[in-house]
Amino acid sequence: GISSMDLEESILIGRPHGGLAFLWRKSITNHFKVIDHNSKRLMTLEVTIGSKKFIFVNIYMPVNKRDNVDEFYECLNEISAIVDNSQTPYIYIMGDFNASVYKDTISAPGNLFGRELVNFCQEADLLISDTLLLPMDTFTYMANTCNGLVFSWIDHVVCPCSAHSIIQSAEVKYNLITSDHRPLAININLPRNCYHAGAPPSFPSTSV
Repeated sequence: GISSMDLEESILIGRPHGGLAFLWRKSITNHFKVIDHNSKRLMTLEVTIGSKKFIFVNIYMPVNKRDNVDEFYECLNEISAIVDNSQTPYIYIMGDFNASVYKDTISAPGNLFGRELVNFCQEADLLISDTLLLPMDTFTYMANTCNGLVFSWIDHVVCPCSAHSIIQSAEVKYNLITSDHRPLAININLPRNCYHAGAPPSFPSTSV
């Protein structure tokens, strides 16, 4: 995991913020390799199943505001480099993009980061898979503001067409209340030659 907080600066008070992590079953550790990008905004997990490799990028973008645009662009450039340098078409960039692509359920239309993310995906030939698989009233973030509850769809799964083609389904786990975000999950149908090549029998269809 990666923490975005400076643990050496002072005593921490209140709820921690930021950070990234991957969790997997200990018994299948030999299939996983964490790739360090020396970044507090993203981390990569390489999964090898049989002869196939899958790349999962966990992303945590800065808050949507104009002062953070340069950092947002830097993260997009890092994503582009990962996609360009990867030797597998099965790449999934997932997490908190702080990018509202569609009109928010209650508040304003898609935000600045949302528009930039759409432009980036169009230029890089990537898909925002969750927006293609889930209904328009989906939300992944809920906040209690002075104007009442605000719902937004700011967590996403971005991937190439080949990776999108093996996603069986997507869902937001509204019943899991762990923070102001609701977990976004995808179910992947692994290519058949993966699990015939010696992968554990639990792998043919897996949730992320």
